[in-house]
Order: sequence, then structure tokens, then C-alpha cells
Amino acid sequence: ATTATTTTTTTTTITHYTLSLSPIHTHLTHSQVVPSHSLTPTNPPLTHLLIVRLLNDQAERKRQKRRAKIPLVTIHGIKGSVLVDAKDNIVWLTGAQAAGLSTPDLSLPKKWKNGVQSYDGIRPKHTLKAVTVIPYLVGASLYEEWLQRSQTLGCPSYEFCYDWRRSNCESVIKFASYLRWISAKYNGVKVQVIAHSMGGNIAFAALNLYPELFHSLMCCGTPFRGGPAFFPDMHIGMATGRNWDILTPSVISFFPSMHSISHLFGEHDDATYSGCVDKDMKPIPIDWHNINDWKKYKAGLFANSEPLSEADEAAFECCLNDAKKFRSLLKYRADVNYPPLFIFGSNTAPTPKYVMKDGPKSIRGWDFDTCPKHPGDGRVPFSHILPSDQLSYEVFLTEYQHDVLLSDPRIPGLLQKLVDQVADTNQSIYNPYHSRL
Repeated sequence: ATTATTTTTTTTTITHYTLSLSPIHTHLTHSQVVPSHSLTPTNPPLTHLLIVRLLNDQAERKRQKRRAKIPLVTIHGIKGSVLVDAKDNIVWLTGAQAAGLSTPDLSLPKKWKNGVQSYDGIRPKHTLKAVTVIPYLVGASLYEEWLQRSQTLGCPSYEFCYDWRRSNCESVIKFASYLRWISAKYNGVKVQVIAHSMGGNIAFAALNLYPELFHSLMCCGTPFRGGPAFFPDMHIGMATGRNWDILTPSVISFFPSMHSISHLFGEHDDATYSGCVDKDMKPIPIDWHNINDWKKYKAGLFANSEPLSEADEAAFECCLNDAKKFRSLLKYRADVNYPPLFIFGSNTAPTPKYVMKDGPKSIRGWDFDTCPKHPGDGRVPFSHILPSDQLSYEVFLTEYQHDVLLSDPRIPGLLQKLVDQVADTNQSIYNPYHSRL
């Protein structure tokens, strides 16, 4: 049995459930608010129980057939694909690289033409499943457990990988093209998508442009409302295992994707979602897509004693403009018929939500330790994984932290729940494919 309490307001319905596969929060638009009904428990006779059992068995067989018809695509988050060079050598990520025994050059070209960054010959090969430093002793499993489990769900299962350094606008178009190919392979059915972290931003942007491709979408740890998680990486660097020399600020500051994580100024509460406060804990509304704010507050590369060259500054601004364009693709659109959307995340790990300007533990003017931590998955605050208030969605909690959210064994049940929510599971696609960027 499910125990539920429902609170209805003029715009939303909030429902609290006790079952593990039930949402802790259901956000509905006013037109979708459904009145609650009370049921009186009874003691049915044995024949009724047998009939119910037969009906349940029949329903389960229908659910399995329904599941088998819907292809599933997984899209990873930032740093989530294996990258190789022109000779097929792995440049991201091997155990030797994580141990600091070798350091590949992941720098992107700083040349842009007509809004497109030049290519460096590096390409994604497949989703990063695990990294082994010492066999059987030291390593980390990333997407391996989920990808293995996804092959046992009784449906066609695929994975989309992309170059997580480059423009997310590019990845959106490639992802939509991939979904269209999958859909055509299965006679035009819509595709179910499960997305992790930044992959959820890419998937949602594709959904806004091509809703006809999507059966349903489940986003796990996706930073819909941005936040400051990206900023320490650009200011002091990002450790890859024991290696601090791969993703230095001078490298990742020219990844357009990194800037795509930041809050779009004016979209939500700028004082909250820019993630910056002064030493008195007063909010500092910073536009992270405006190069003048980077200069004003001496953030990232602009905190260095030596100024950027004119060419580097121009390349940096191109990254900001591209990221701002991408964030605009995440805005709610009244003309889109959104499919069912599940939000999956954690509020069990202390997570940075703010960084402090000129705090007591400042590194070149920014303090990443003094501000109190907030509930989240260790990387993204829980409040930042929620999409636009104008959308309808259900929220599910897990105790798993950011990097391994997809390892939660309840995910297959949630994906099945999404399949069950969609009335027409075999609707063909009629809209022609065209770019709306």
C-alpha cells in the first residue's frame, strides 16, 4: 500500500510518499492538478484475490512487452567519455594518467570562426566505464555498473558519447541526430533517455528543440540551475586522481562546456544561483557569461598577476558567448509538449553552494572552504537539480553521490514507471529534422 498526503495550492500539487519508487516531490502545473480520493480497505474473498492475481500477471506481461518496444539511450556527464587522438591512443582517461605517471594535452584550440571552435583531432570513443590504477586494488567504477544493468532491462539499450570539452551546442545537435537514427531504426518510436549530470542539460536542450524524439527523460544530478561547482576548477584547477597537471585552469578555462554549467544571469535569482558571497555572507550577483565580471572580481585566469593576451581574452569570451547560448536553450518553452520528466538526485552529502570573495581561506582572492555546505550529492546542491518551475516533473531521492548516481539499483524501476506513464508508446515521428539553433 502507498501512504500519501497531498497539499494543493493554486499552482502546484506537492505529494509526499512512503514507497521507495514514489516521488518525494511532484511538481504539476495548475491544469494537471488531480483531486485526491479516499479508498476504504476491505477484506475481499479468495476468488477476488485470484482474479486480481491473474489481472496483475496479465498487466505485467503487457508492461514487459511495452518496455521491449521503447529504446533506451544513456548520455554521460562531463568527463564521462574516453577520448582518443588521431592514432586511437587514449588521452582520457587511463590509470597511468590518473596516477600522475603521464599527462596528456587536452587543450582545445583557441581559434574560433563563425562561432565554432577549431578542432584538435581528439574524439570521443565510448562512455568511460571505469578507471584502474592498480588492477584489483586501486581504481574507480563510473558508468560500468549502470551500463551492464541497462543491457538486462529487456529493451534496446544504447549509449551516446560526446567530447565533453567542446561546445554543448554542438553536442545537442549530435545527440538529436543520434536519437533520430535510433528512432528510425525502430520504426519511428520515441526514445527514452536517461542522462547524468551535464548530459541532462544536453538532453533537455535537445528536448526543447526536438520534443518529437523523446518518449520520456530521466535526469540524474543535472545542474539545471547552474551554480558555482565549476568555479574552483577554473580558479585553482581540478585533480584527476593524483594528477593536477591534466585539467589546469589554463586548460579547462577554454572548454566551452565548463562555462555551460554556470547560471544564466537573469534566469533565476541571480543572488542565489551565481553562488558568490562576500565575507559578510551577502550575495554577489555575478554574470559568469560576461568577461567584464571575470575581470572585475579577478576570477580564474584574471586573478593572475600577468594579464591574458588579446588573443586568449578573445578566445575566452567566445567560450562565454557559446555557453550563454547553450544555457538559453534550457529555458522553458510554452510551445513544447513536454513528455514525462523524472529528476533523480541526492540531498545526503555536504555540497558547496557558495564561494566567498576575500574570505579567510582565500586563494588568489576566492575562498572555497569557509561557506557552510548544503544538502546535495557532493557536487551539485539538491536545490540546483530542479528545472523550471513552469515544468511538471517528479523528484526521487537517493543516497548515492554524484559520480555514481546511476549505480542506484532502483533506476530500472523508475524507467519502467516512466514507460507506464506514457499512454502511446509507439507514436511515429512526423516532424522533419531541422536545426533551430
